[in-house]
Amino acid sequence: MGRGVPWLTGVRALQAGEGLSLAYAGHLLARLGAEVWLLEPPEGDSLRELGPFPGPPHRDTGAHHLFYNAGKKSVVATDALGKRLAQASHILLLDGRWAQKLGALRWARRGRTVVVVTPFGLTGPYRGMPATDLTLQALMGIMYITGEPGRPPLKLGIPLPELVAGQLAAAVALAGLWRQRQGGCGSLIDLSIWEAALTAMEHAPMLWSYRRIVWQRRGNLGGVAGWGIYPCRDGYVGVITGLAQTYQEFLRLVGPPLDDPKFQSMSARTRYADEMHAAILAWLADKGRVEVVREAQKRGLPFGYLHWMDDLLSAPQLRARRFFRKVPHPEAGTIFLPYAPFRASGLRWRPPLAPLLGQHQRQARKLAPLQLTGSPAGPLPLEGIRVLEMAVVWAGPLCGRLLVEAGAEVIKLETIRRPDLMRGPARPLHPAEGVYPRGEPGKDPWNRHAYFNDRNRGKVGVCLNLDDERGRELARAIASRCDVVIENLSPGALAPFGLDYASLRRLREDIIYLSMPTQGLTGPERNYVGYGATNDLTSGLISLTGYEDGHPQNAGINVSDPVAAFHGFVAVLAALHHRAVTGRGLHIDLSQRESIAYFMAPYVLEYLWTGRVPRPMGNGHPSWAPHGVYPCRGDDRWIVIAVRDDREWQRLCEMAGGPLLMLSSLSQDERWARREELDALIGQWTSSQERDDLWPRLVEVGIPAAPVYEGPSLYADRHLRARGFWVAVDHPSAGRRVYPGTPWRWDGRRMPQRPAPNLGQHNALVLSRLLGLSPQEIERLEREGVIGATPLGA
Repeated sequence: MGRGVPWLTGVRALQAGEGLSLAYAGHLLARLGAEVWLLEPPEGDSLRELGPFPGPPHRDTGAHHLFYNAGKKSVVATDALGKRLAQASHILLLDGRWAQKLGALRWARRGRTVVVVTPFGLTGPYRGMPATDLTLQALMGIMYITGEPGRPPLKLGIPLPELVAGQLAAAVALAGLWRQRQGGCGSLIDLSIWEAALTAMEHAPMLWSYRRIVWQRRGNLGGVAGWGIYPCRDGYVGVITGLAQTYQEFLRLVGPPLDDPKFQSMSARTRYADEMHAAILAWLADKGRVEVVREAQKRGLPFGYLHWMDDLLSAPQLRARRFFRKVPHPEAGTIFLPYAPFRASGLRWRPPLAPLLGQHQRQARKLAPLQLTGSPAGPLPLEGIRVLEMAVVWAGPLCGRLLVEAGAEVIKLETIRRPDLMRGPARPLHPAEGVYPRGEPGKDPWNRHAYFNDRNRGKVGVCLNLDDERGRELARAIASRCDVVIENLSPGALAPFGLDYASLRRLREDIIYLSMPTQGLTGPERNYVGYGATNDLTSGLISLTGYEDGHPQNAGINVSDPVAAFHGFVAVLAALHHRAVTGRGLHIDLSQRESIAYFMAPYVLEYLWTGRVPRPMGNGHPSWAPHGVYPCRGDDRWIVIAVRDDREWQRLCEMAGGPLLMLSSLSQDERWARREELDALIGQWTSSQERDDLWPRLVEVGIPAAPVYEGPSLYADRHLRARGFWVAVDHPSAGRRVYPGTPWRWDGRRMPQRPAPNLGQHNALVLSRLLGLSPQEIERLEREGVIGATPLGA
């Protein structure tokens, strides 16, 4: 799988427990080069049971096993072997049962990094509550905002909560290992899948915190024209008008009737939404998806077309970057798997070969214990690491914020001409549409926008004029004093300022430089522009999301942004370990599209093995039934219920009574065949029930159920409050607001939270402390417009 050395050398990890989160965390560590030991029950890890299969079901050939367990070593569990592997490992990835069985705190006190991943954390009233992908998606709030208005909420087509928790589990494992290497401290990290999923949420929590507005389902077209998924002659196109300058290009691209002066203002997208929708639909009706996207990209418009699984395999950009590669397997034959969610020159990923059950039993008995010392107490993991962030919007800034929350100092560099777009316009034309406190922009609206203030908490803010050579020199001087640089701009955008990797490497040879462009740094489409919504389409995600009887549906958030941020978090930490061993820096190439397309591996295998392109399943499940969302009493109040076996079905029938009681003997296959009938009967029953009374009663008898949460319910939830997830932070311009905290507890505590910086708030601090400039020099730079705290045009 390529030449070079592994990212992680000499690292050993134990993975003991069930679920996709642990599996994906172990997958990332194993593929990065760590030696990951998978402790399995005699019948094998539960992922081995999941299809599809290339032939008859076999415990070594299921798609989920082949992907998620790639690169690991398999042993069949015994108590003695579990203890031996814990003694021989730097990192322990555990679920709640194995944490109790092995004694997680005991191993943290012996210098290990112990990451315990559970649905709701190790504390709080929901601890131990049954959970499934459906219930977690309902609780995170994404279902409430995904789907069509007037129709039931909709889950995403991939198990996002568990996957992002797996990303973060891998990252905090590496952060804990870094702390152990630096100071000999072990770590006990309590990571909640639900809280990890909330970290991936976009608008809904902040819209409620700042404006007390509930984000609603908007469907594929929503109330804003020119920002959604539209049908064309041969598929679907993501029509994304972008910002003010690209909006005019969009009008020219479509032509009449959008050349009418009344459409010239961006406010026309809401004021004349129906007319614009009709014009766009008519324009696309006879056009092919490739043709539309090519013409739009020539004009700098972030269009993309929906990729089905077969499209991914033939996509020119992915083929040019060899994203999918052949992997020979002794039982499954030759399969195609995605290479990596990010890459770097000179480094390789371990071949993604999944183990046979118990394949490495003999090797495990020969492992020697590691002599590690330390107790779970010490500095923040990344204390002493300095990061320069030149990133905008969401993916890059969220990656930077996670590094802050792991203890790094992150300097956010913005420019006077063009600060981070998430600050909003310097002079809002329609302030009521912005997410400002109580809807009021104030005298400095660029410091009061909710989305910026959420994604940039805890950072140090510097604002320079990069049109001035002195500003560029200051930026390069700051970069030369940083361990890590993060940027998510178009390839080559920073080269004119001398802030690209090649330029900065001349100033600091061991610098770690993370580039996060939409399409990656190479390939024929590397200069394509794109937003998260673009990547969600071109990665295949949207092809799996939708009502069973309808078209693919837009997700309620831009999913690729947090997924890229979390993979970036992992990449930086892996690069720090690599630098500690080799002394060398790295240029990391993270394509946001590939970062989420990496999750499509099981669905691509399904297409290759069956010849059928996977389609949306609505809120259904491949084998469980009933499994869906059901109305409750009140306006837009919903509950999800997931019945996994006969016992849960019988309990549900006993509680509901009525017609369902007569059907309590239905088998799983019978229930799945009659799922639409059962959904209708359950919906009749739940529609007379109070949501917040019903779901706890279902959970009490062991049935996975959850409310479909919206913004205010998230903030009011007793479990999140008991665990201290929501954090009140005082901001100098936005005032006291409530934000989500870290999705992990480190040694029993949350990481401290500080406000996002006002524009240029820390100019003097950074220039004096880091570069040694005098107050007089700083005052002169400010007077001459080289540094500033006000955007151009304000």
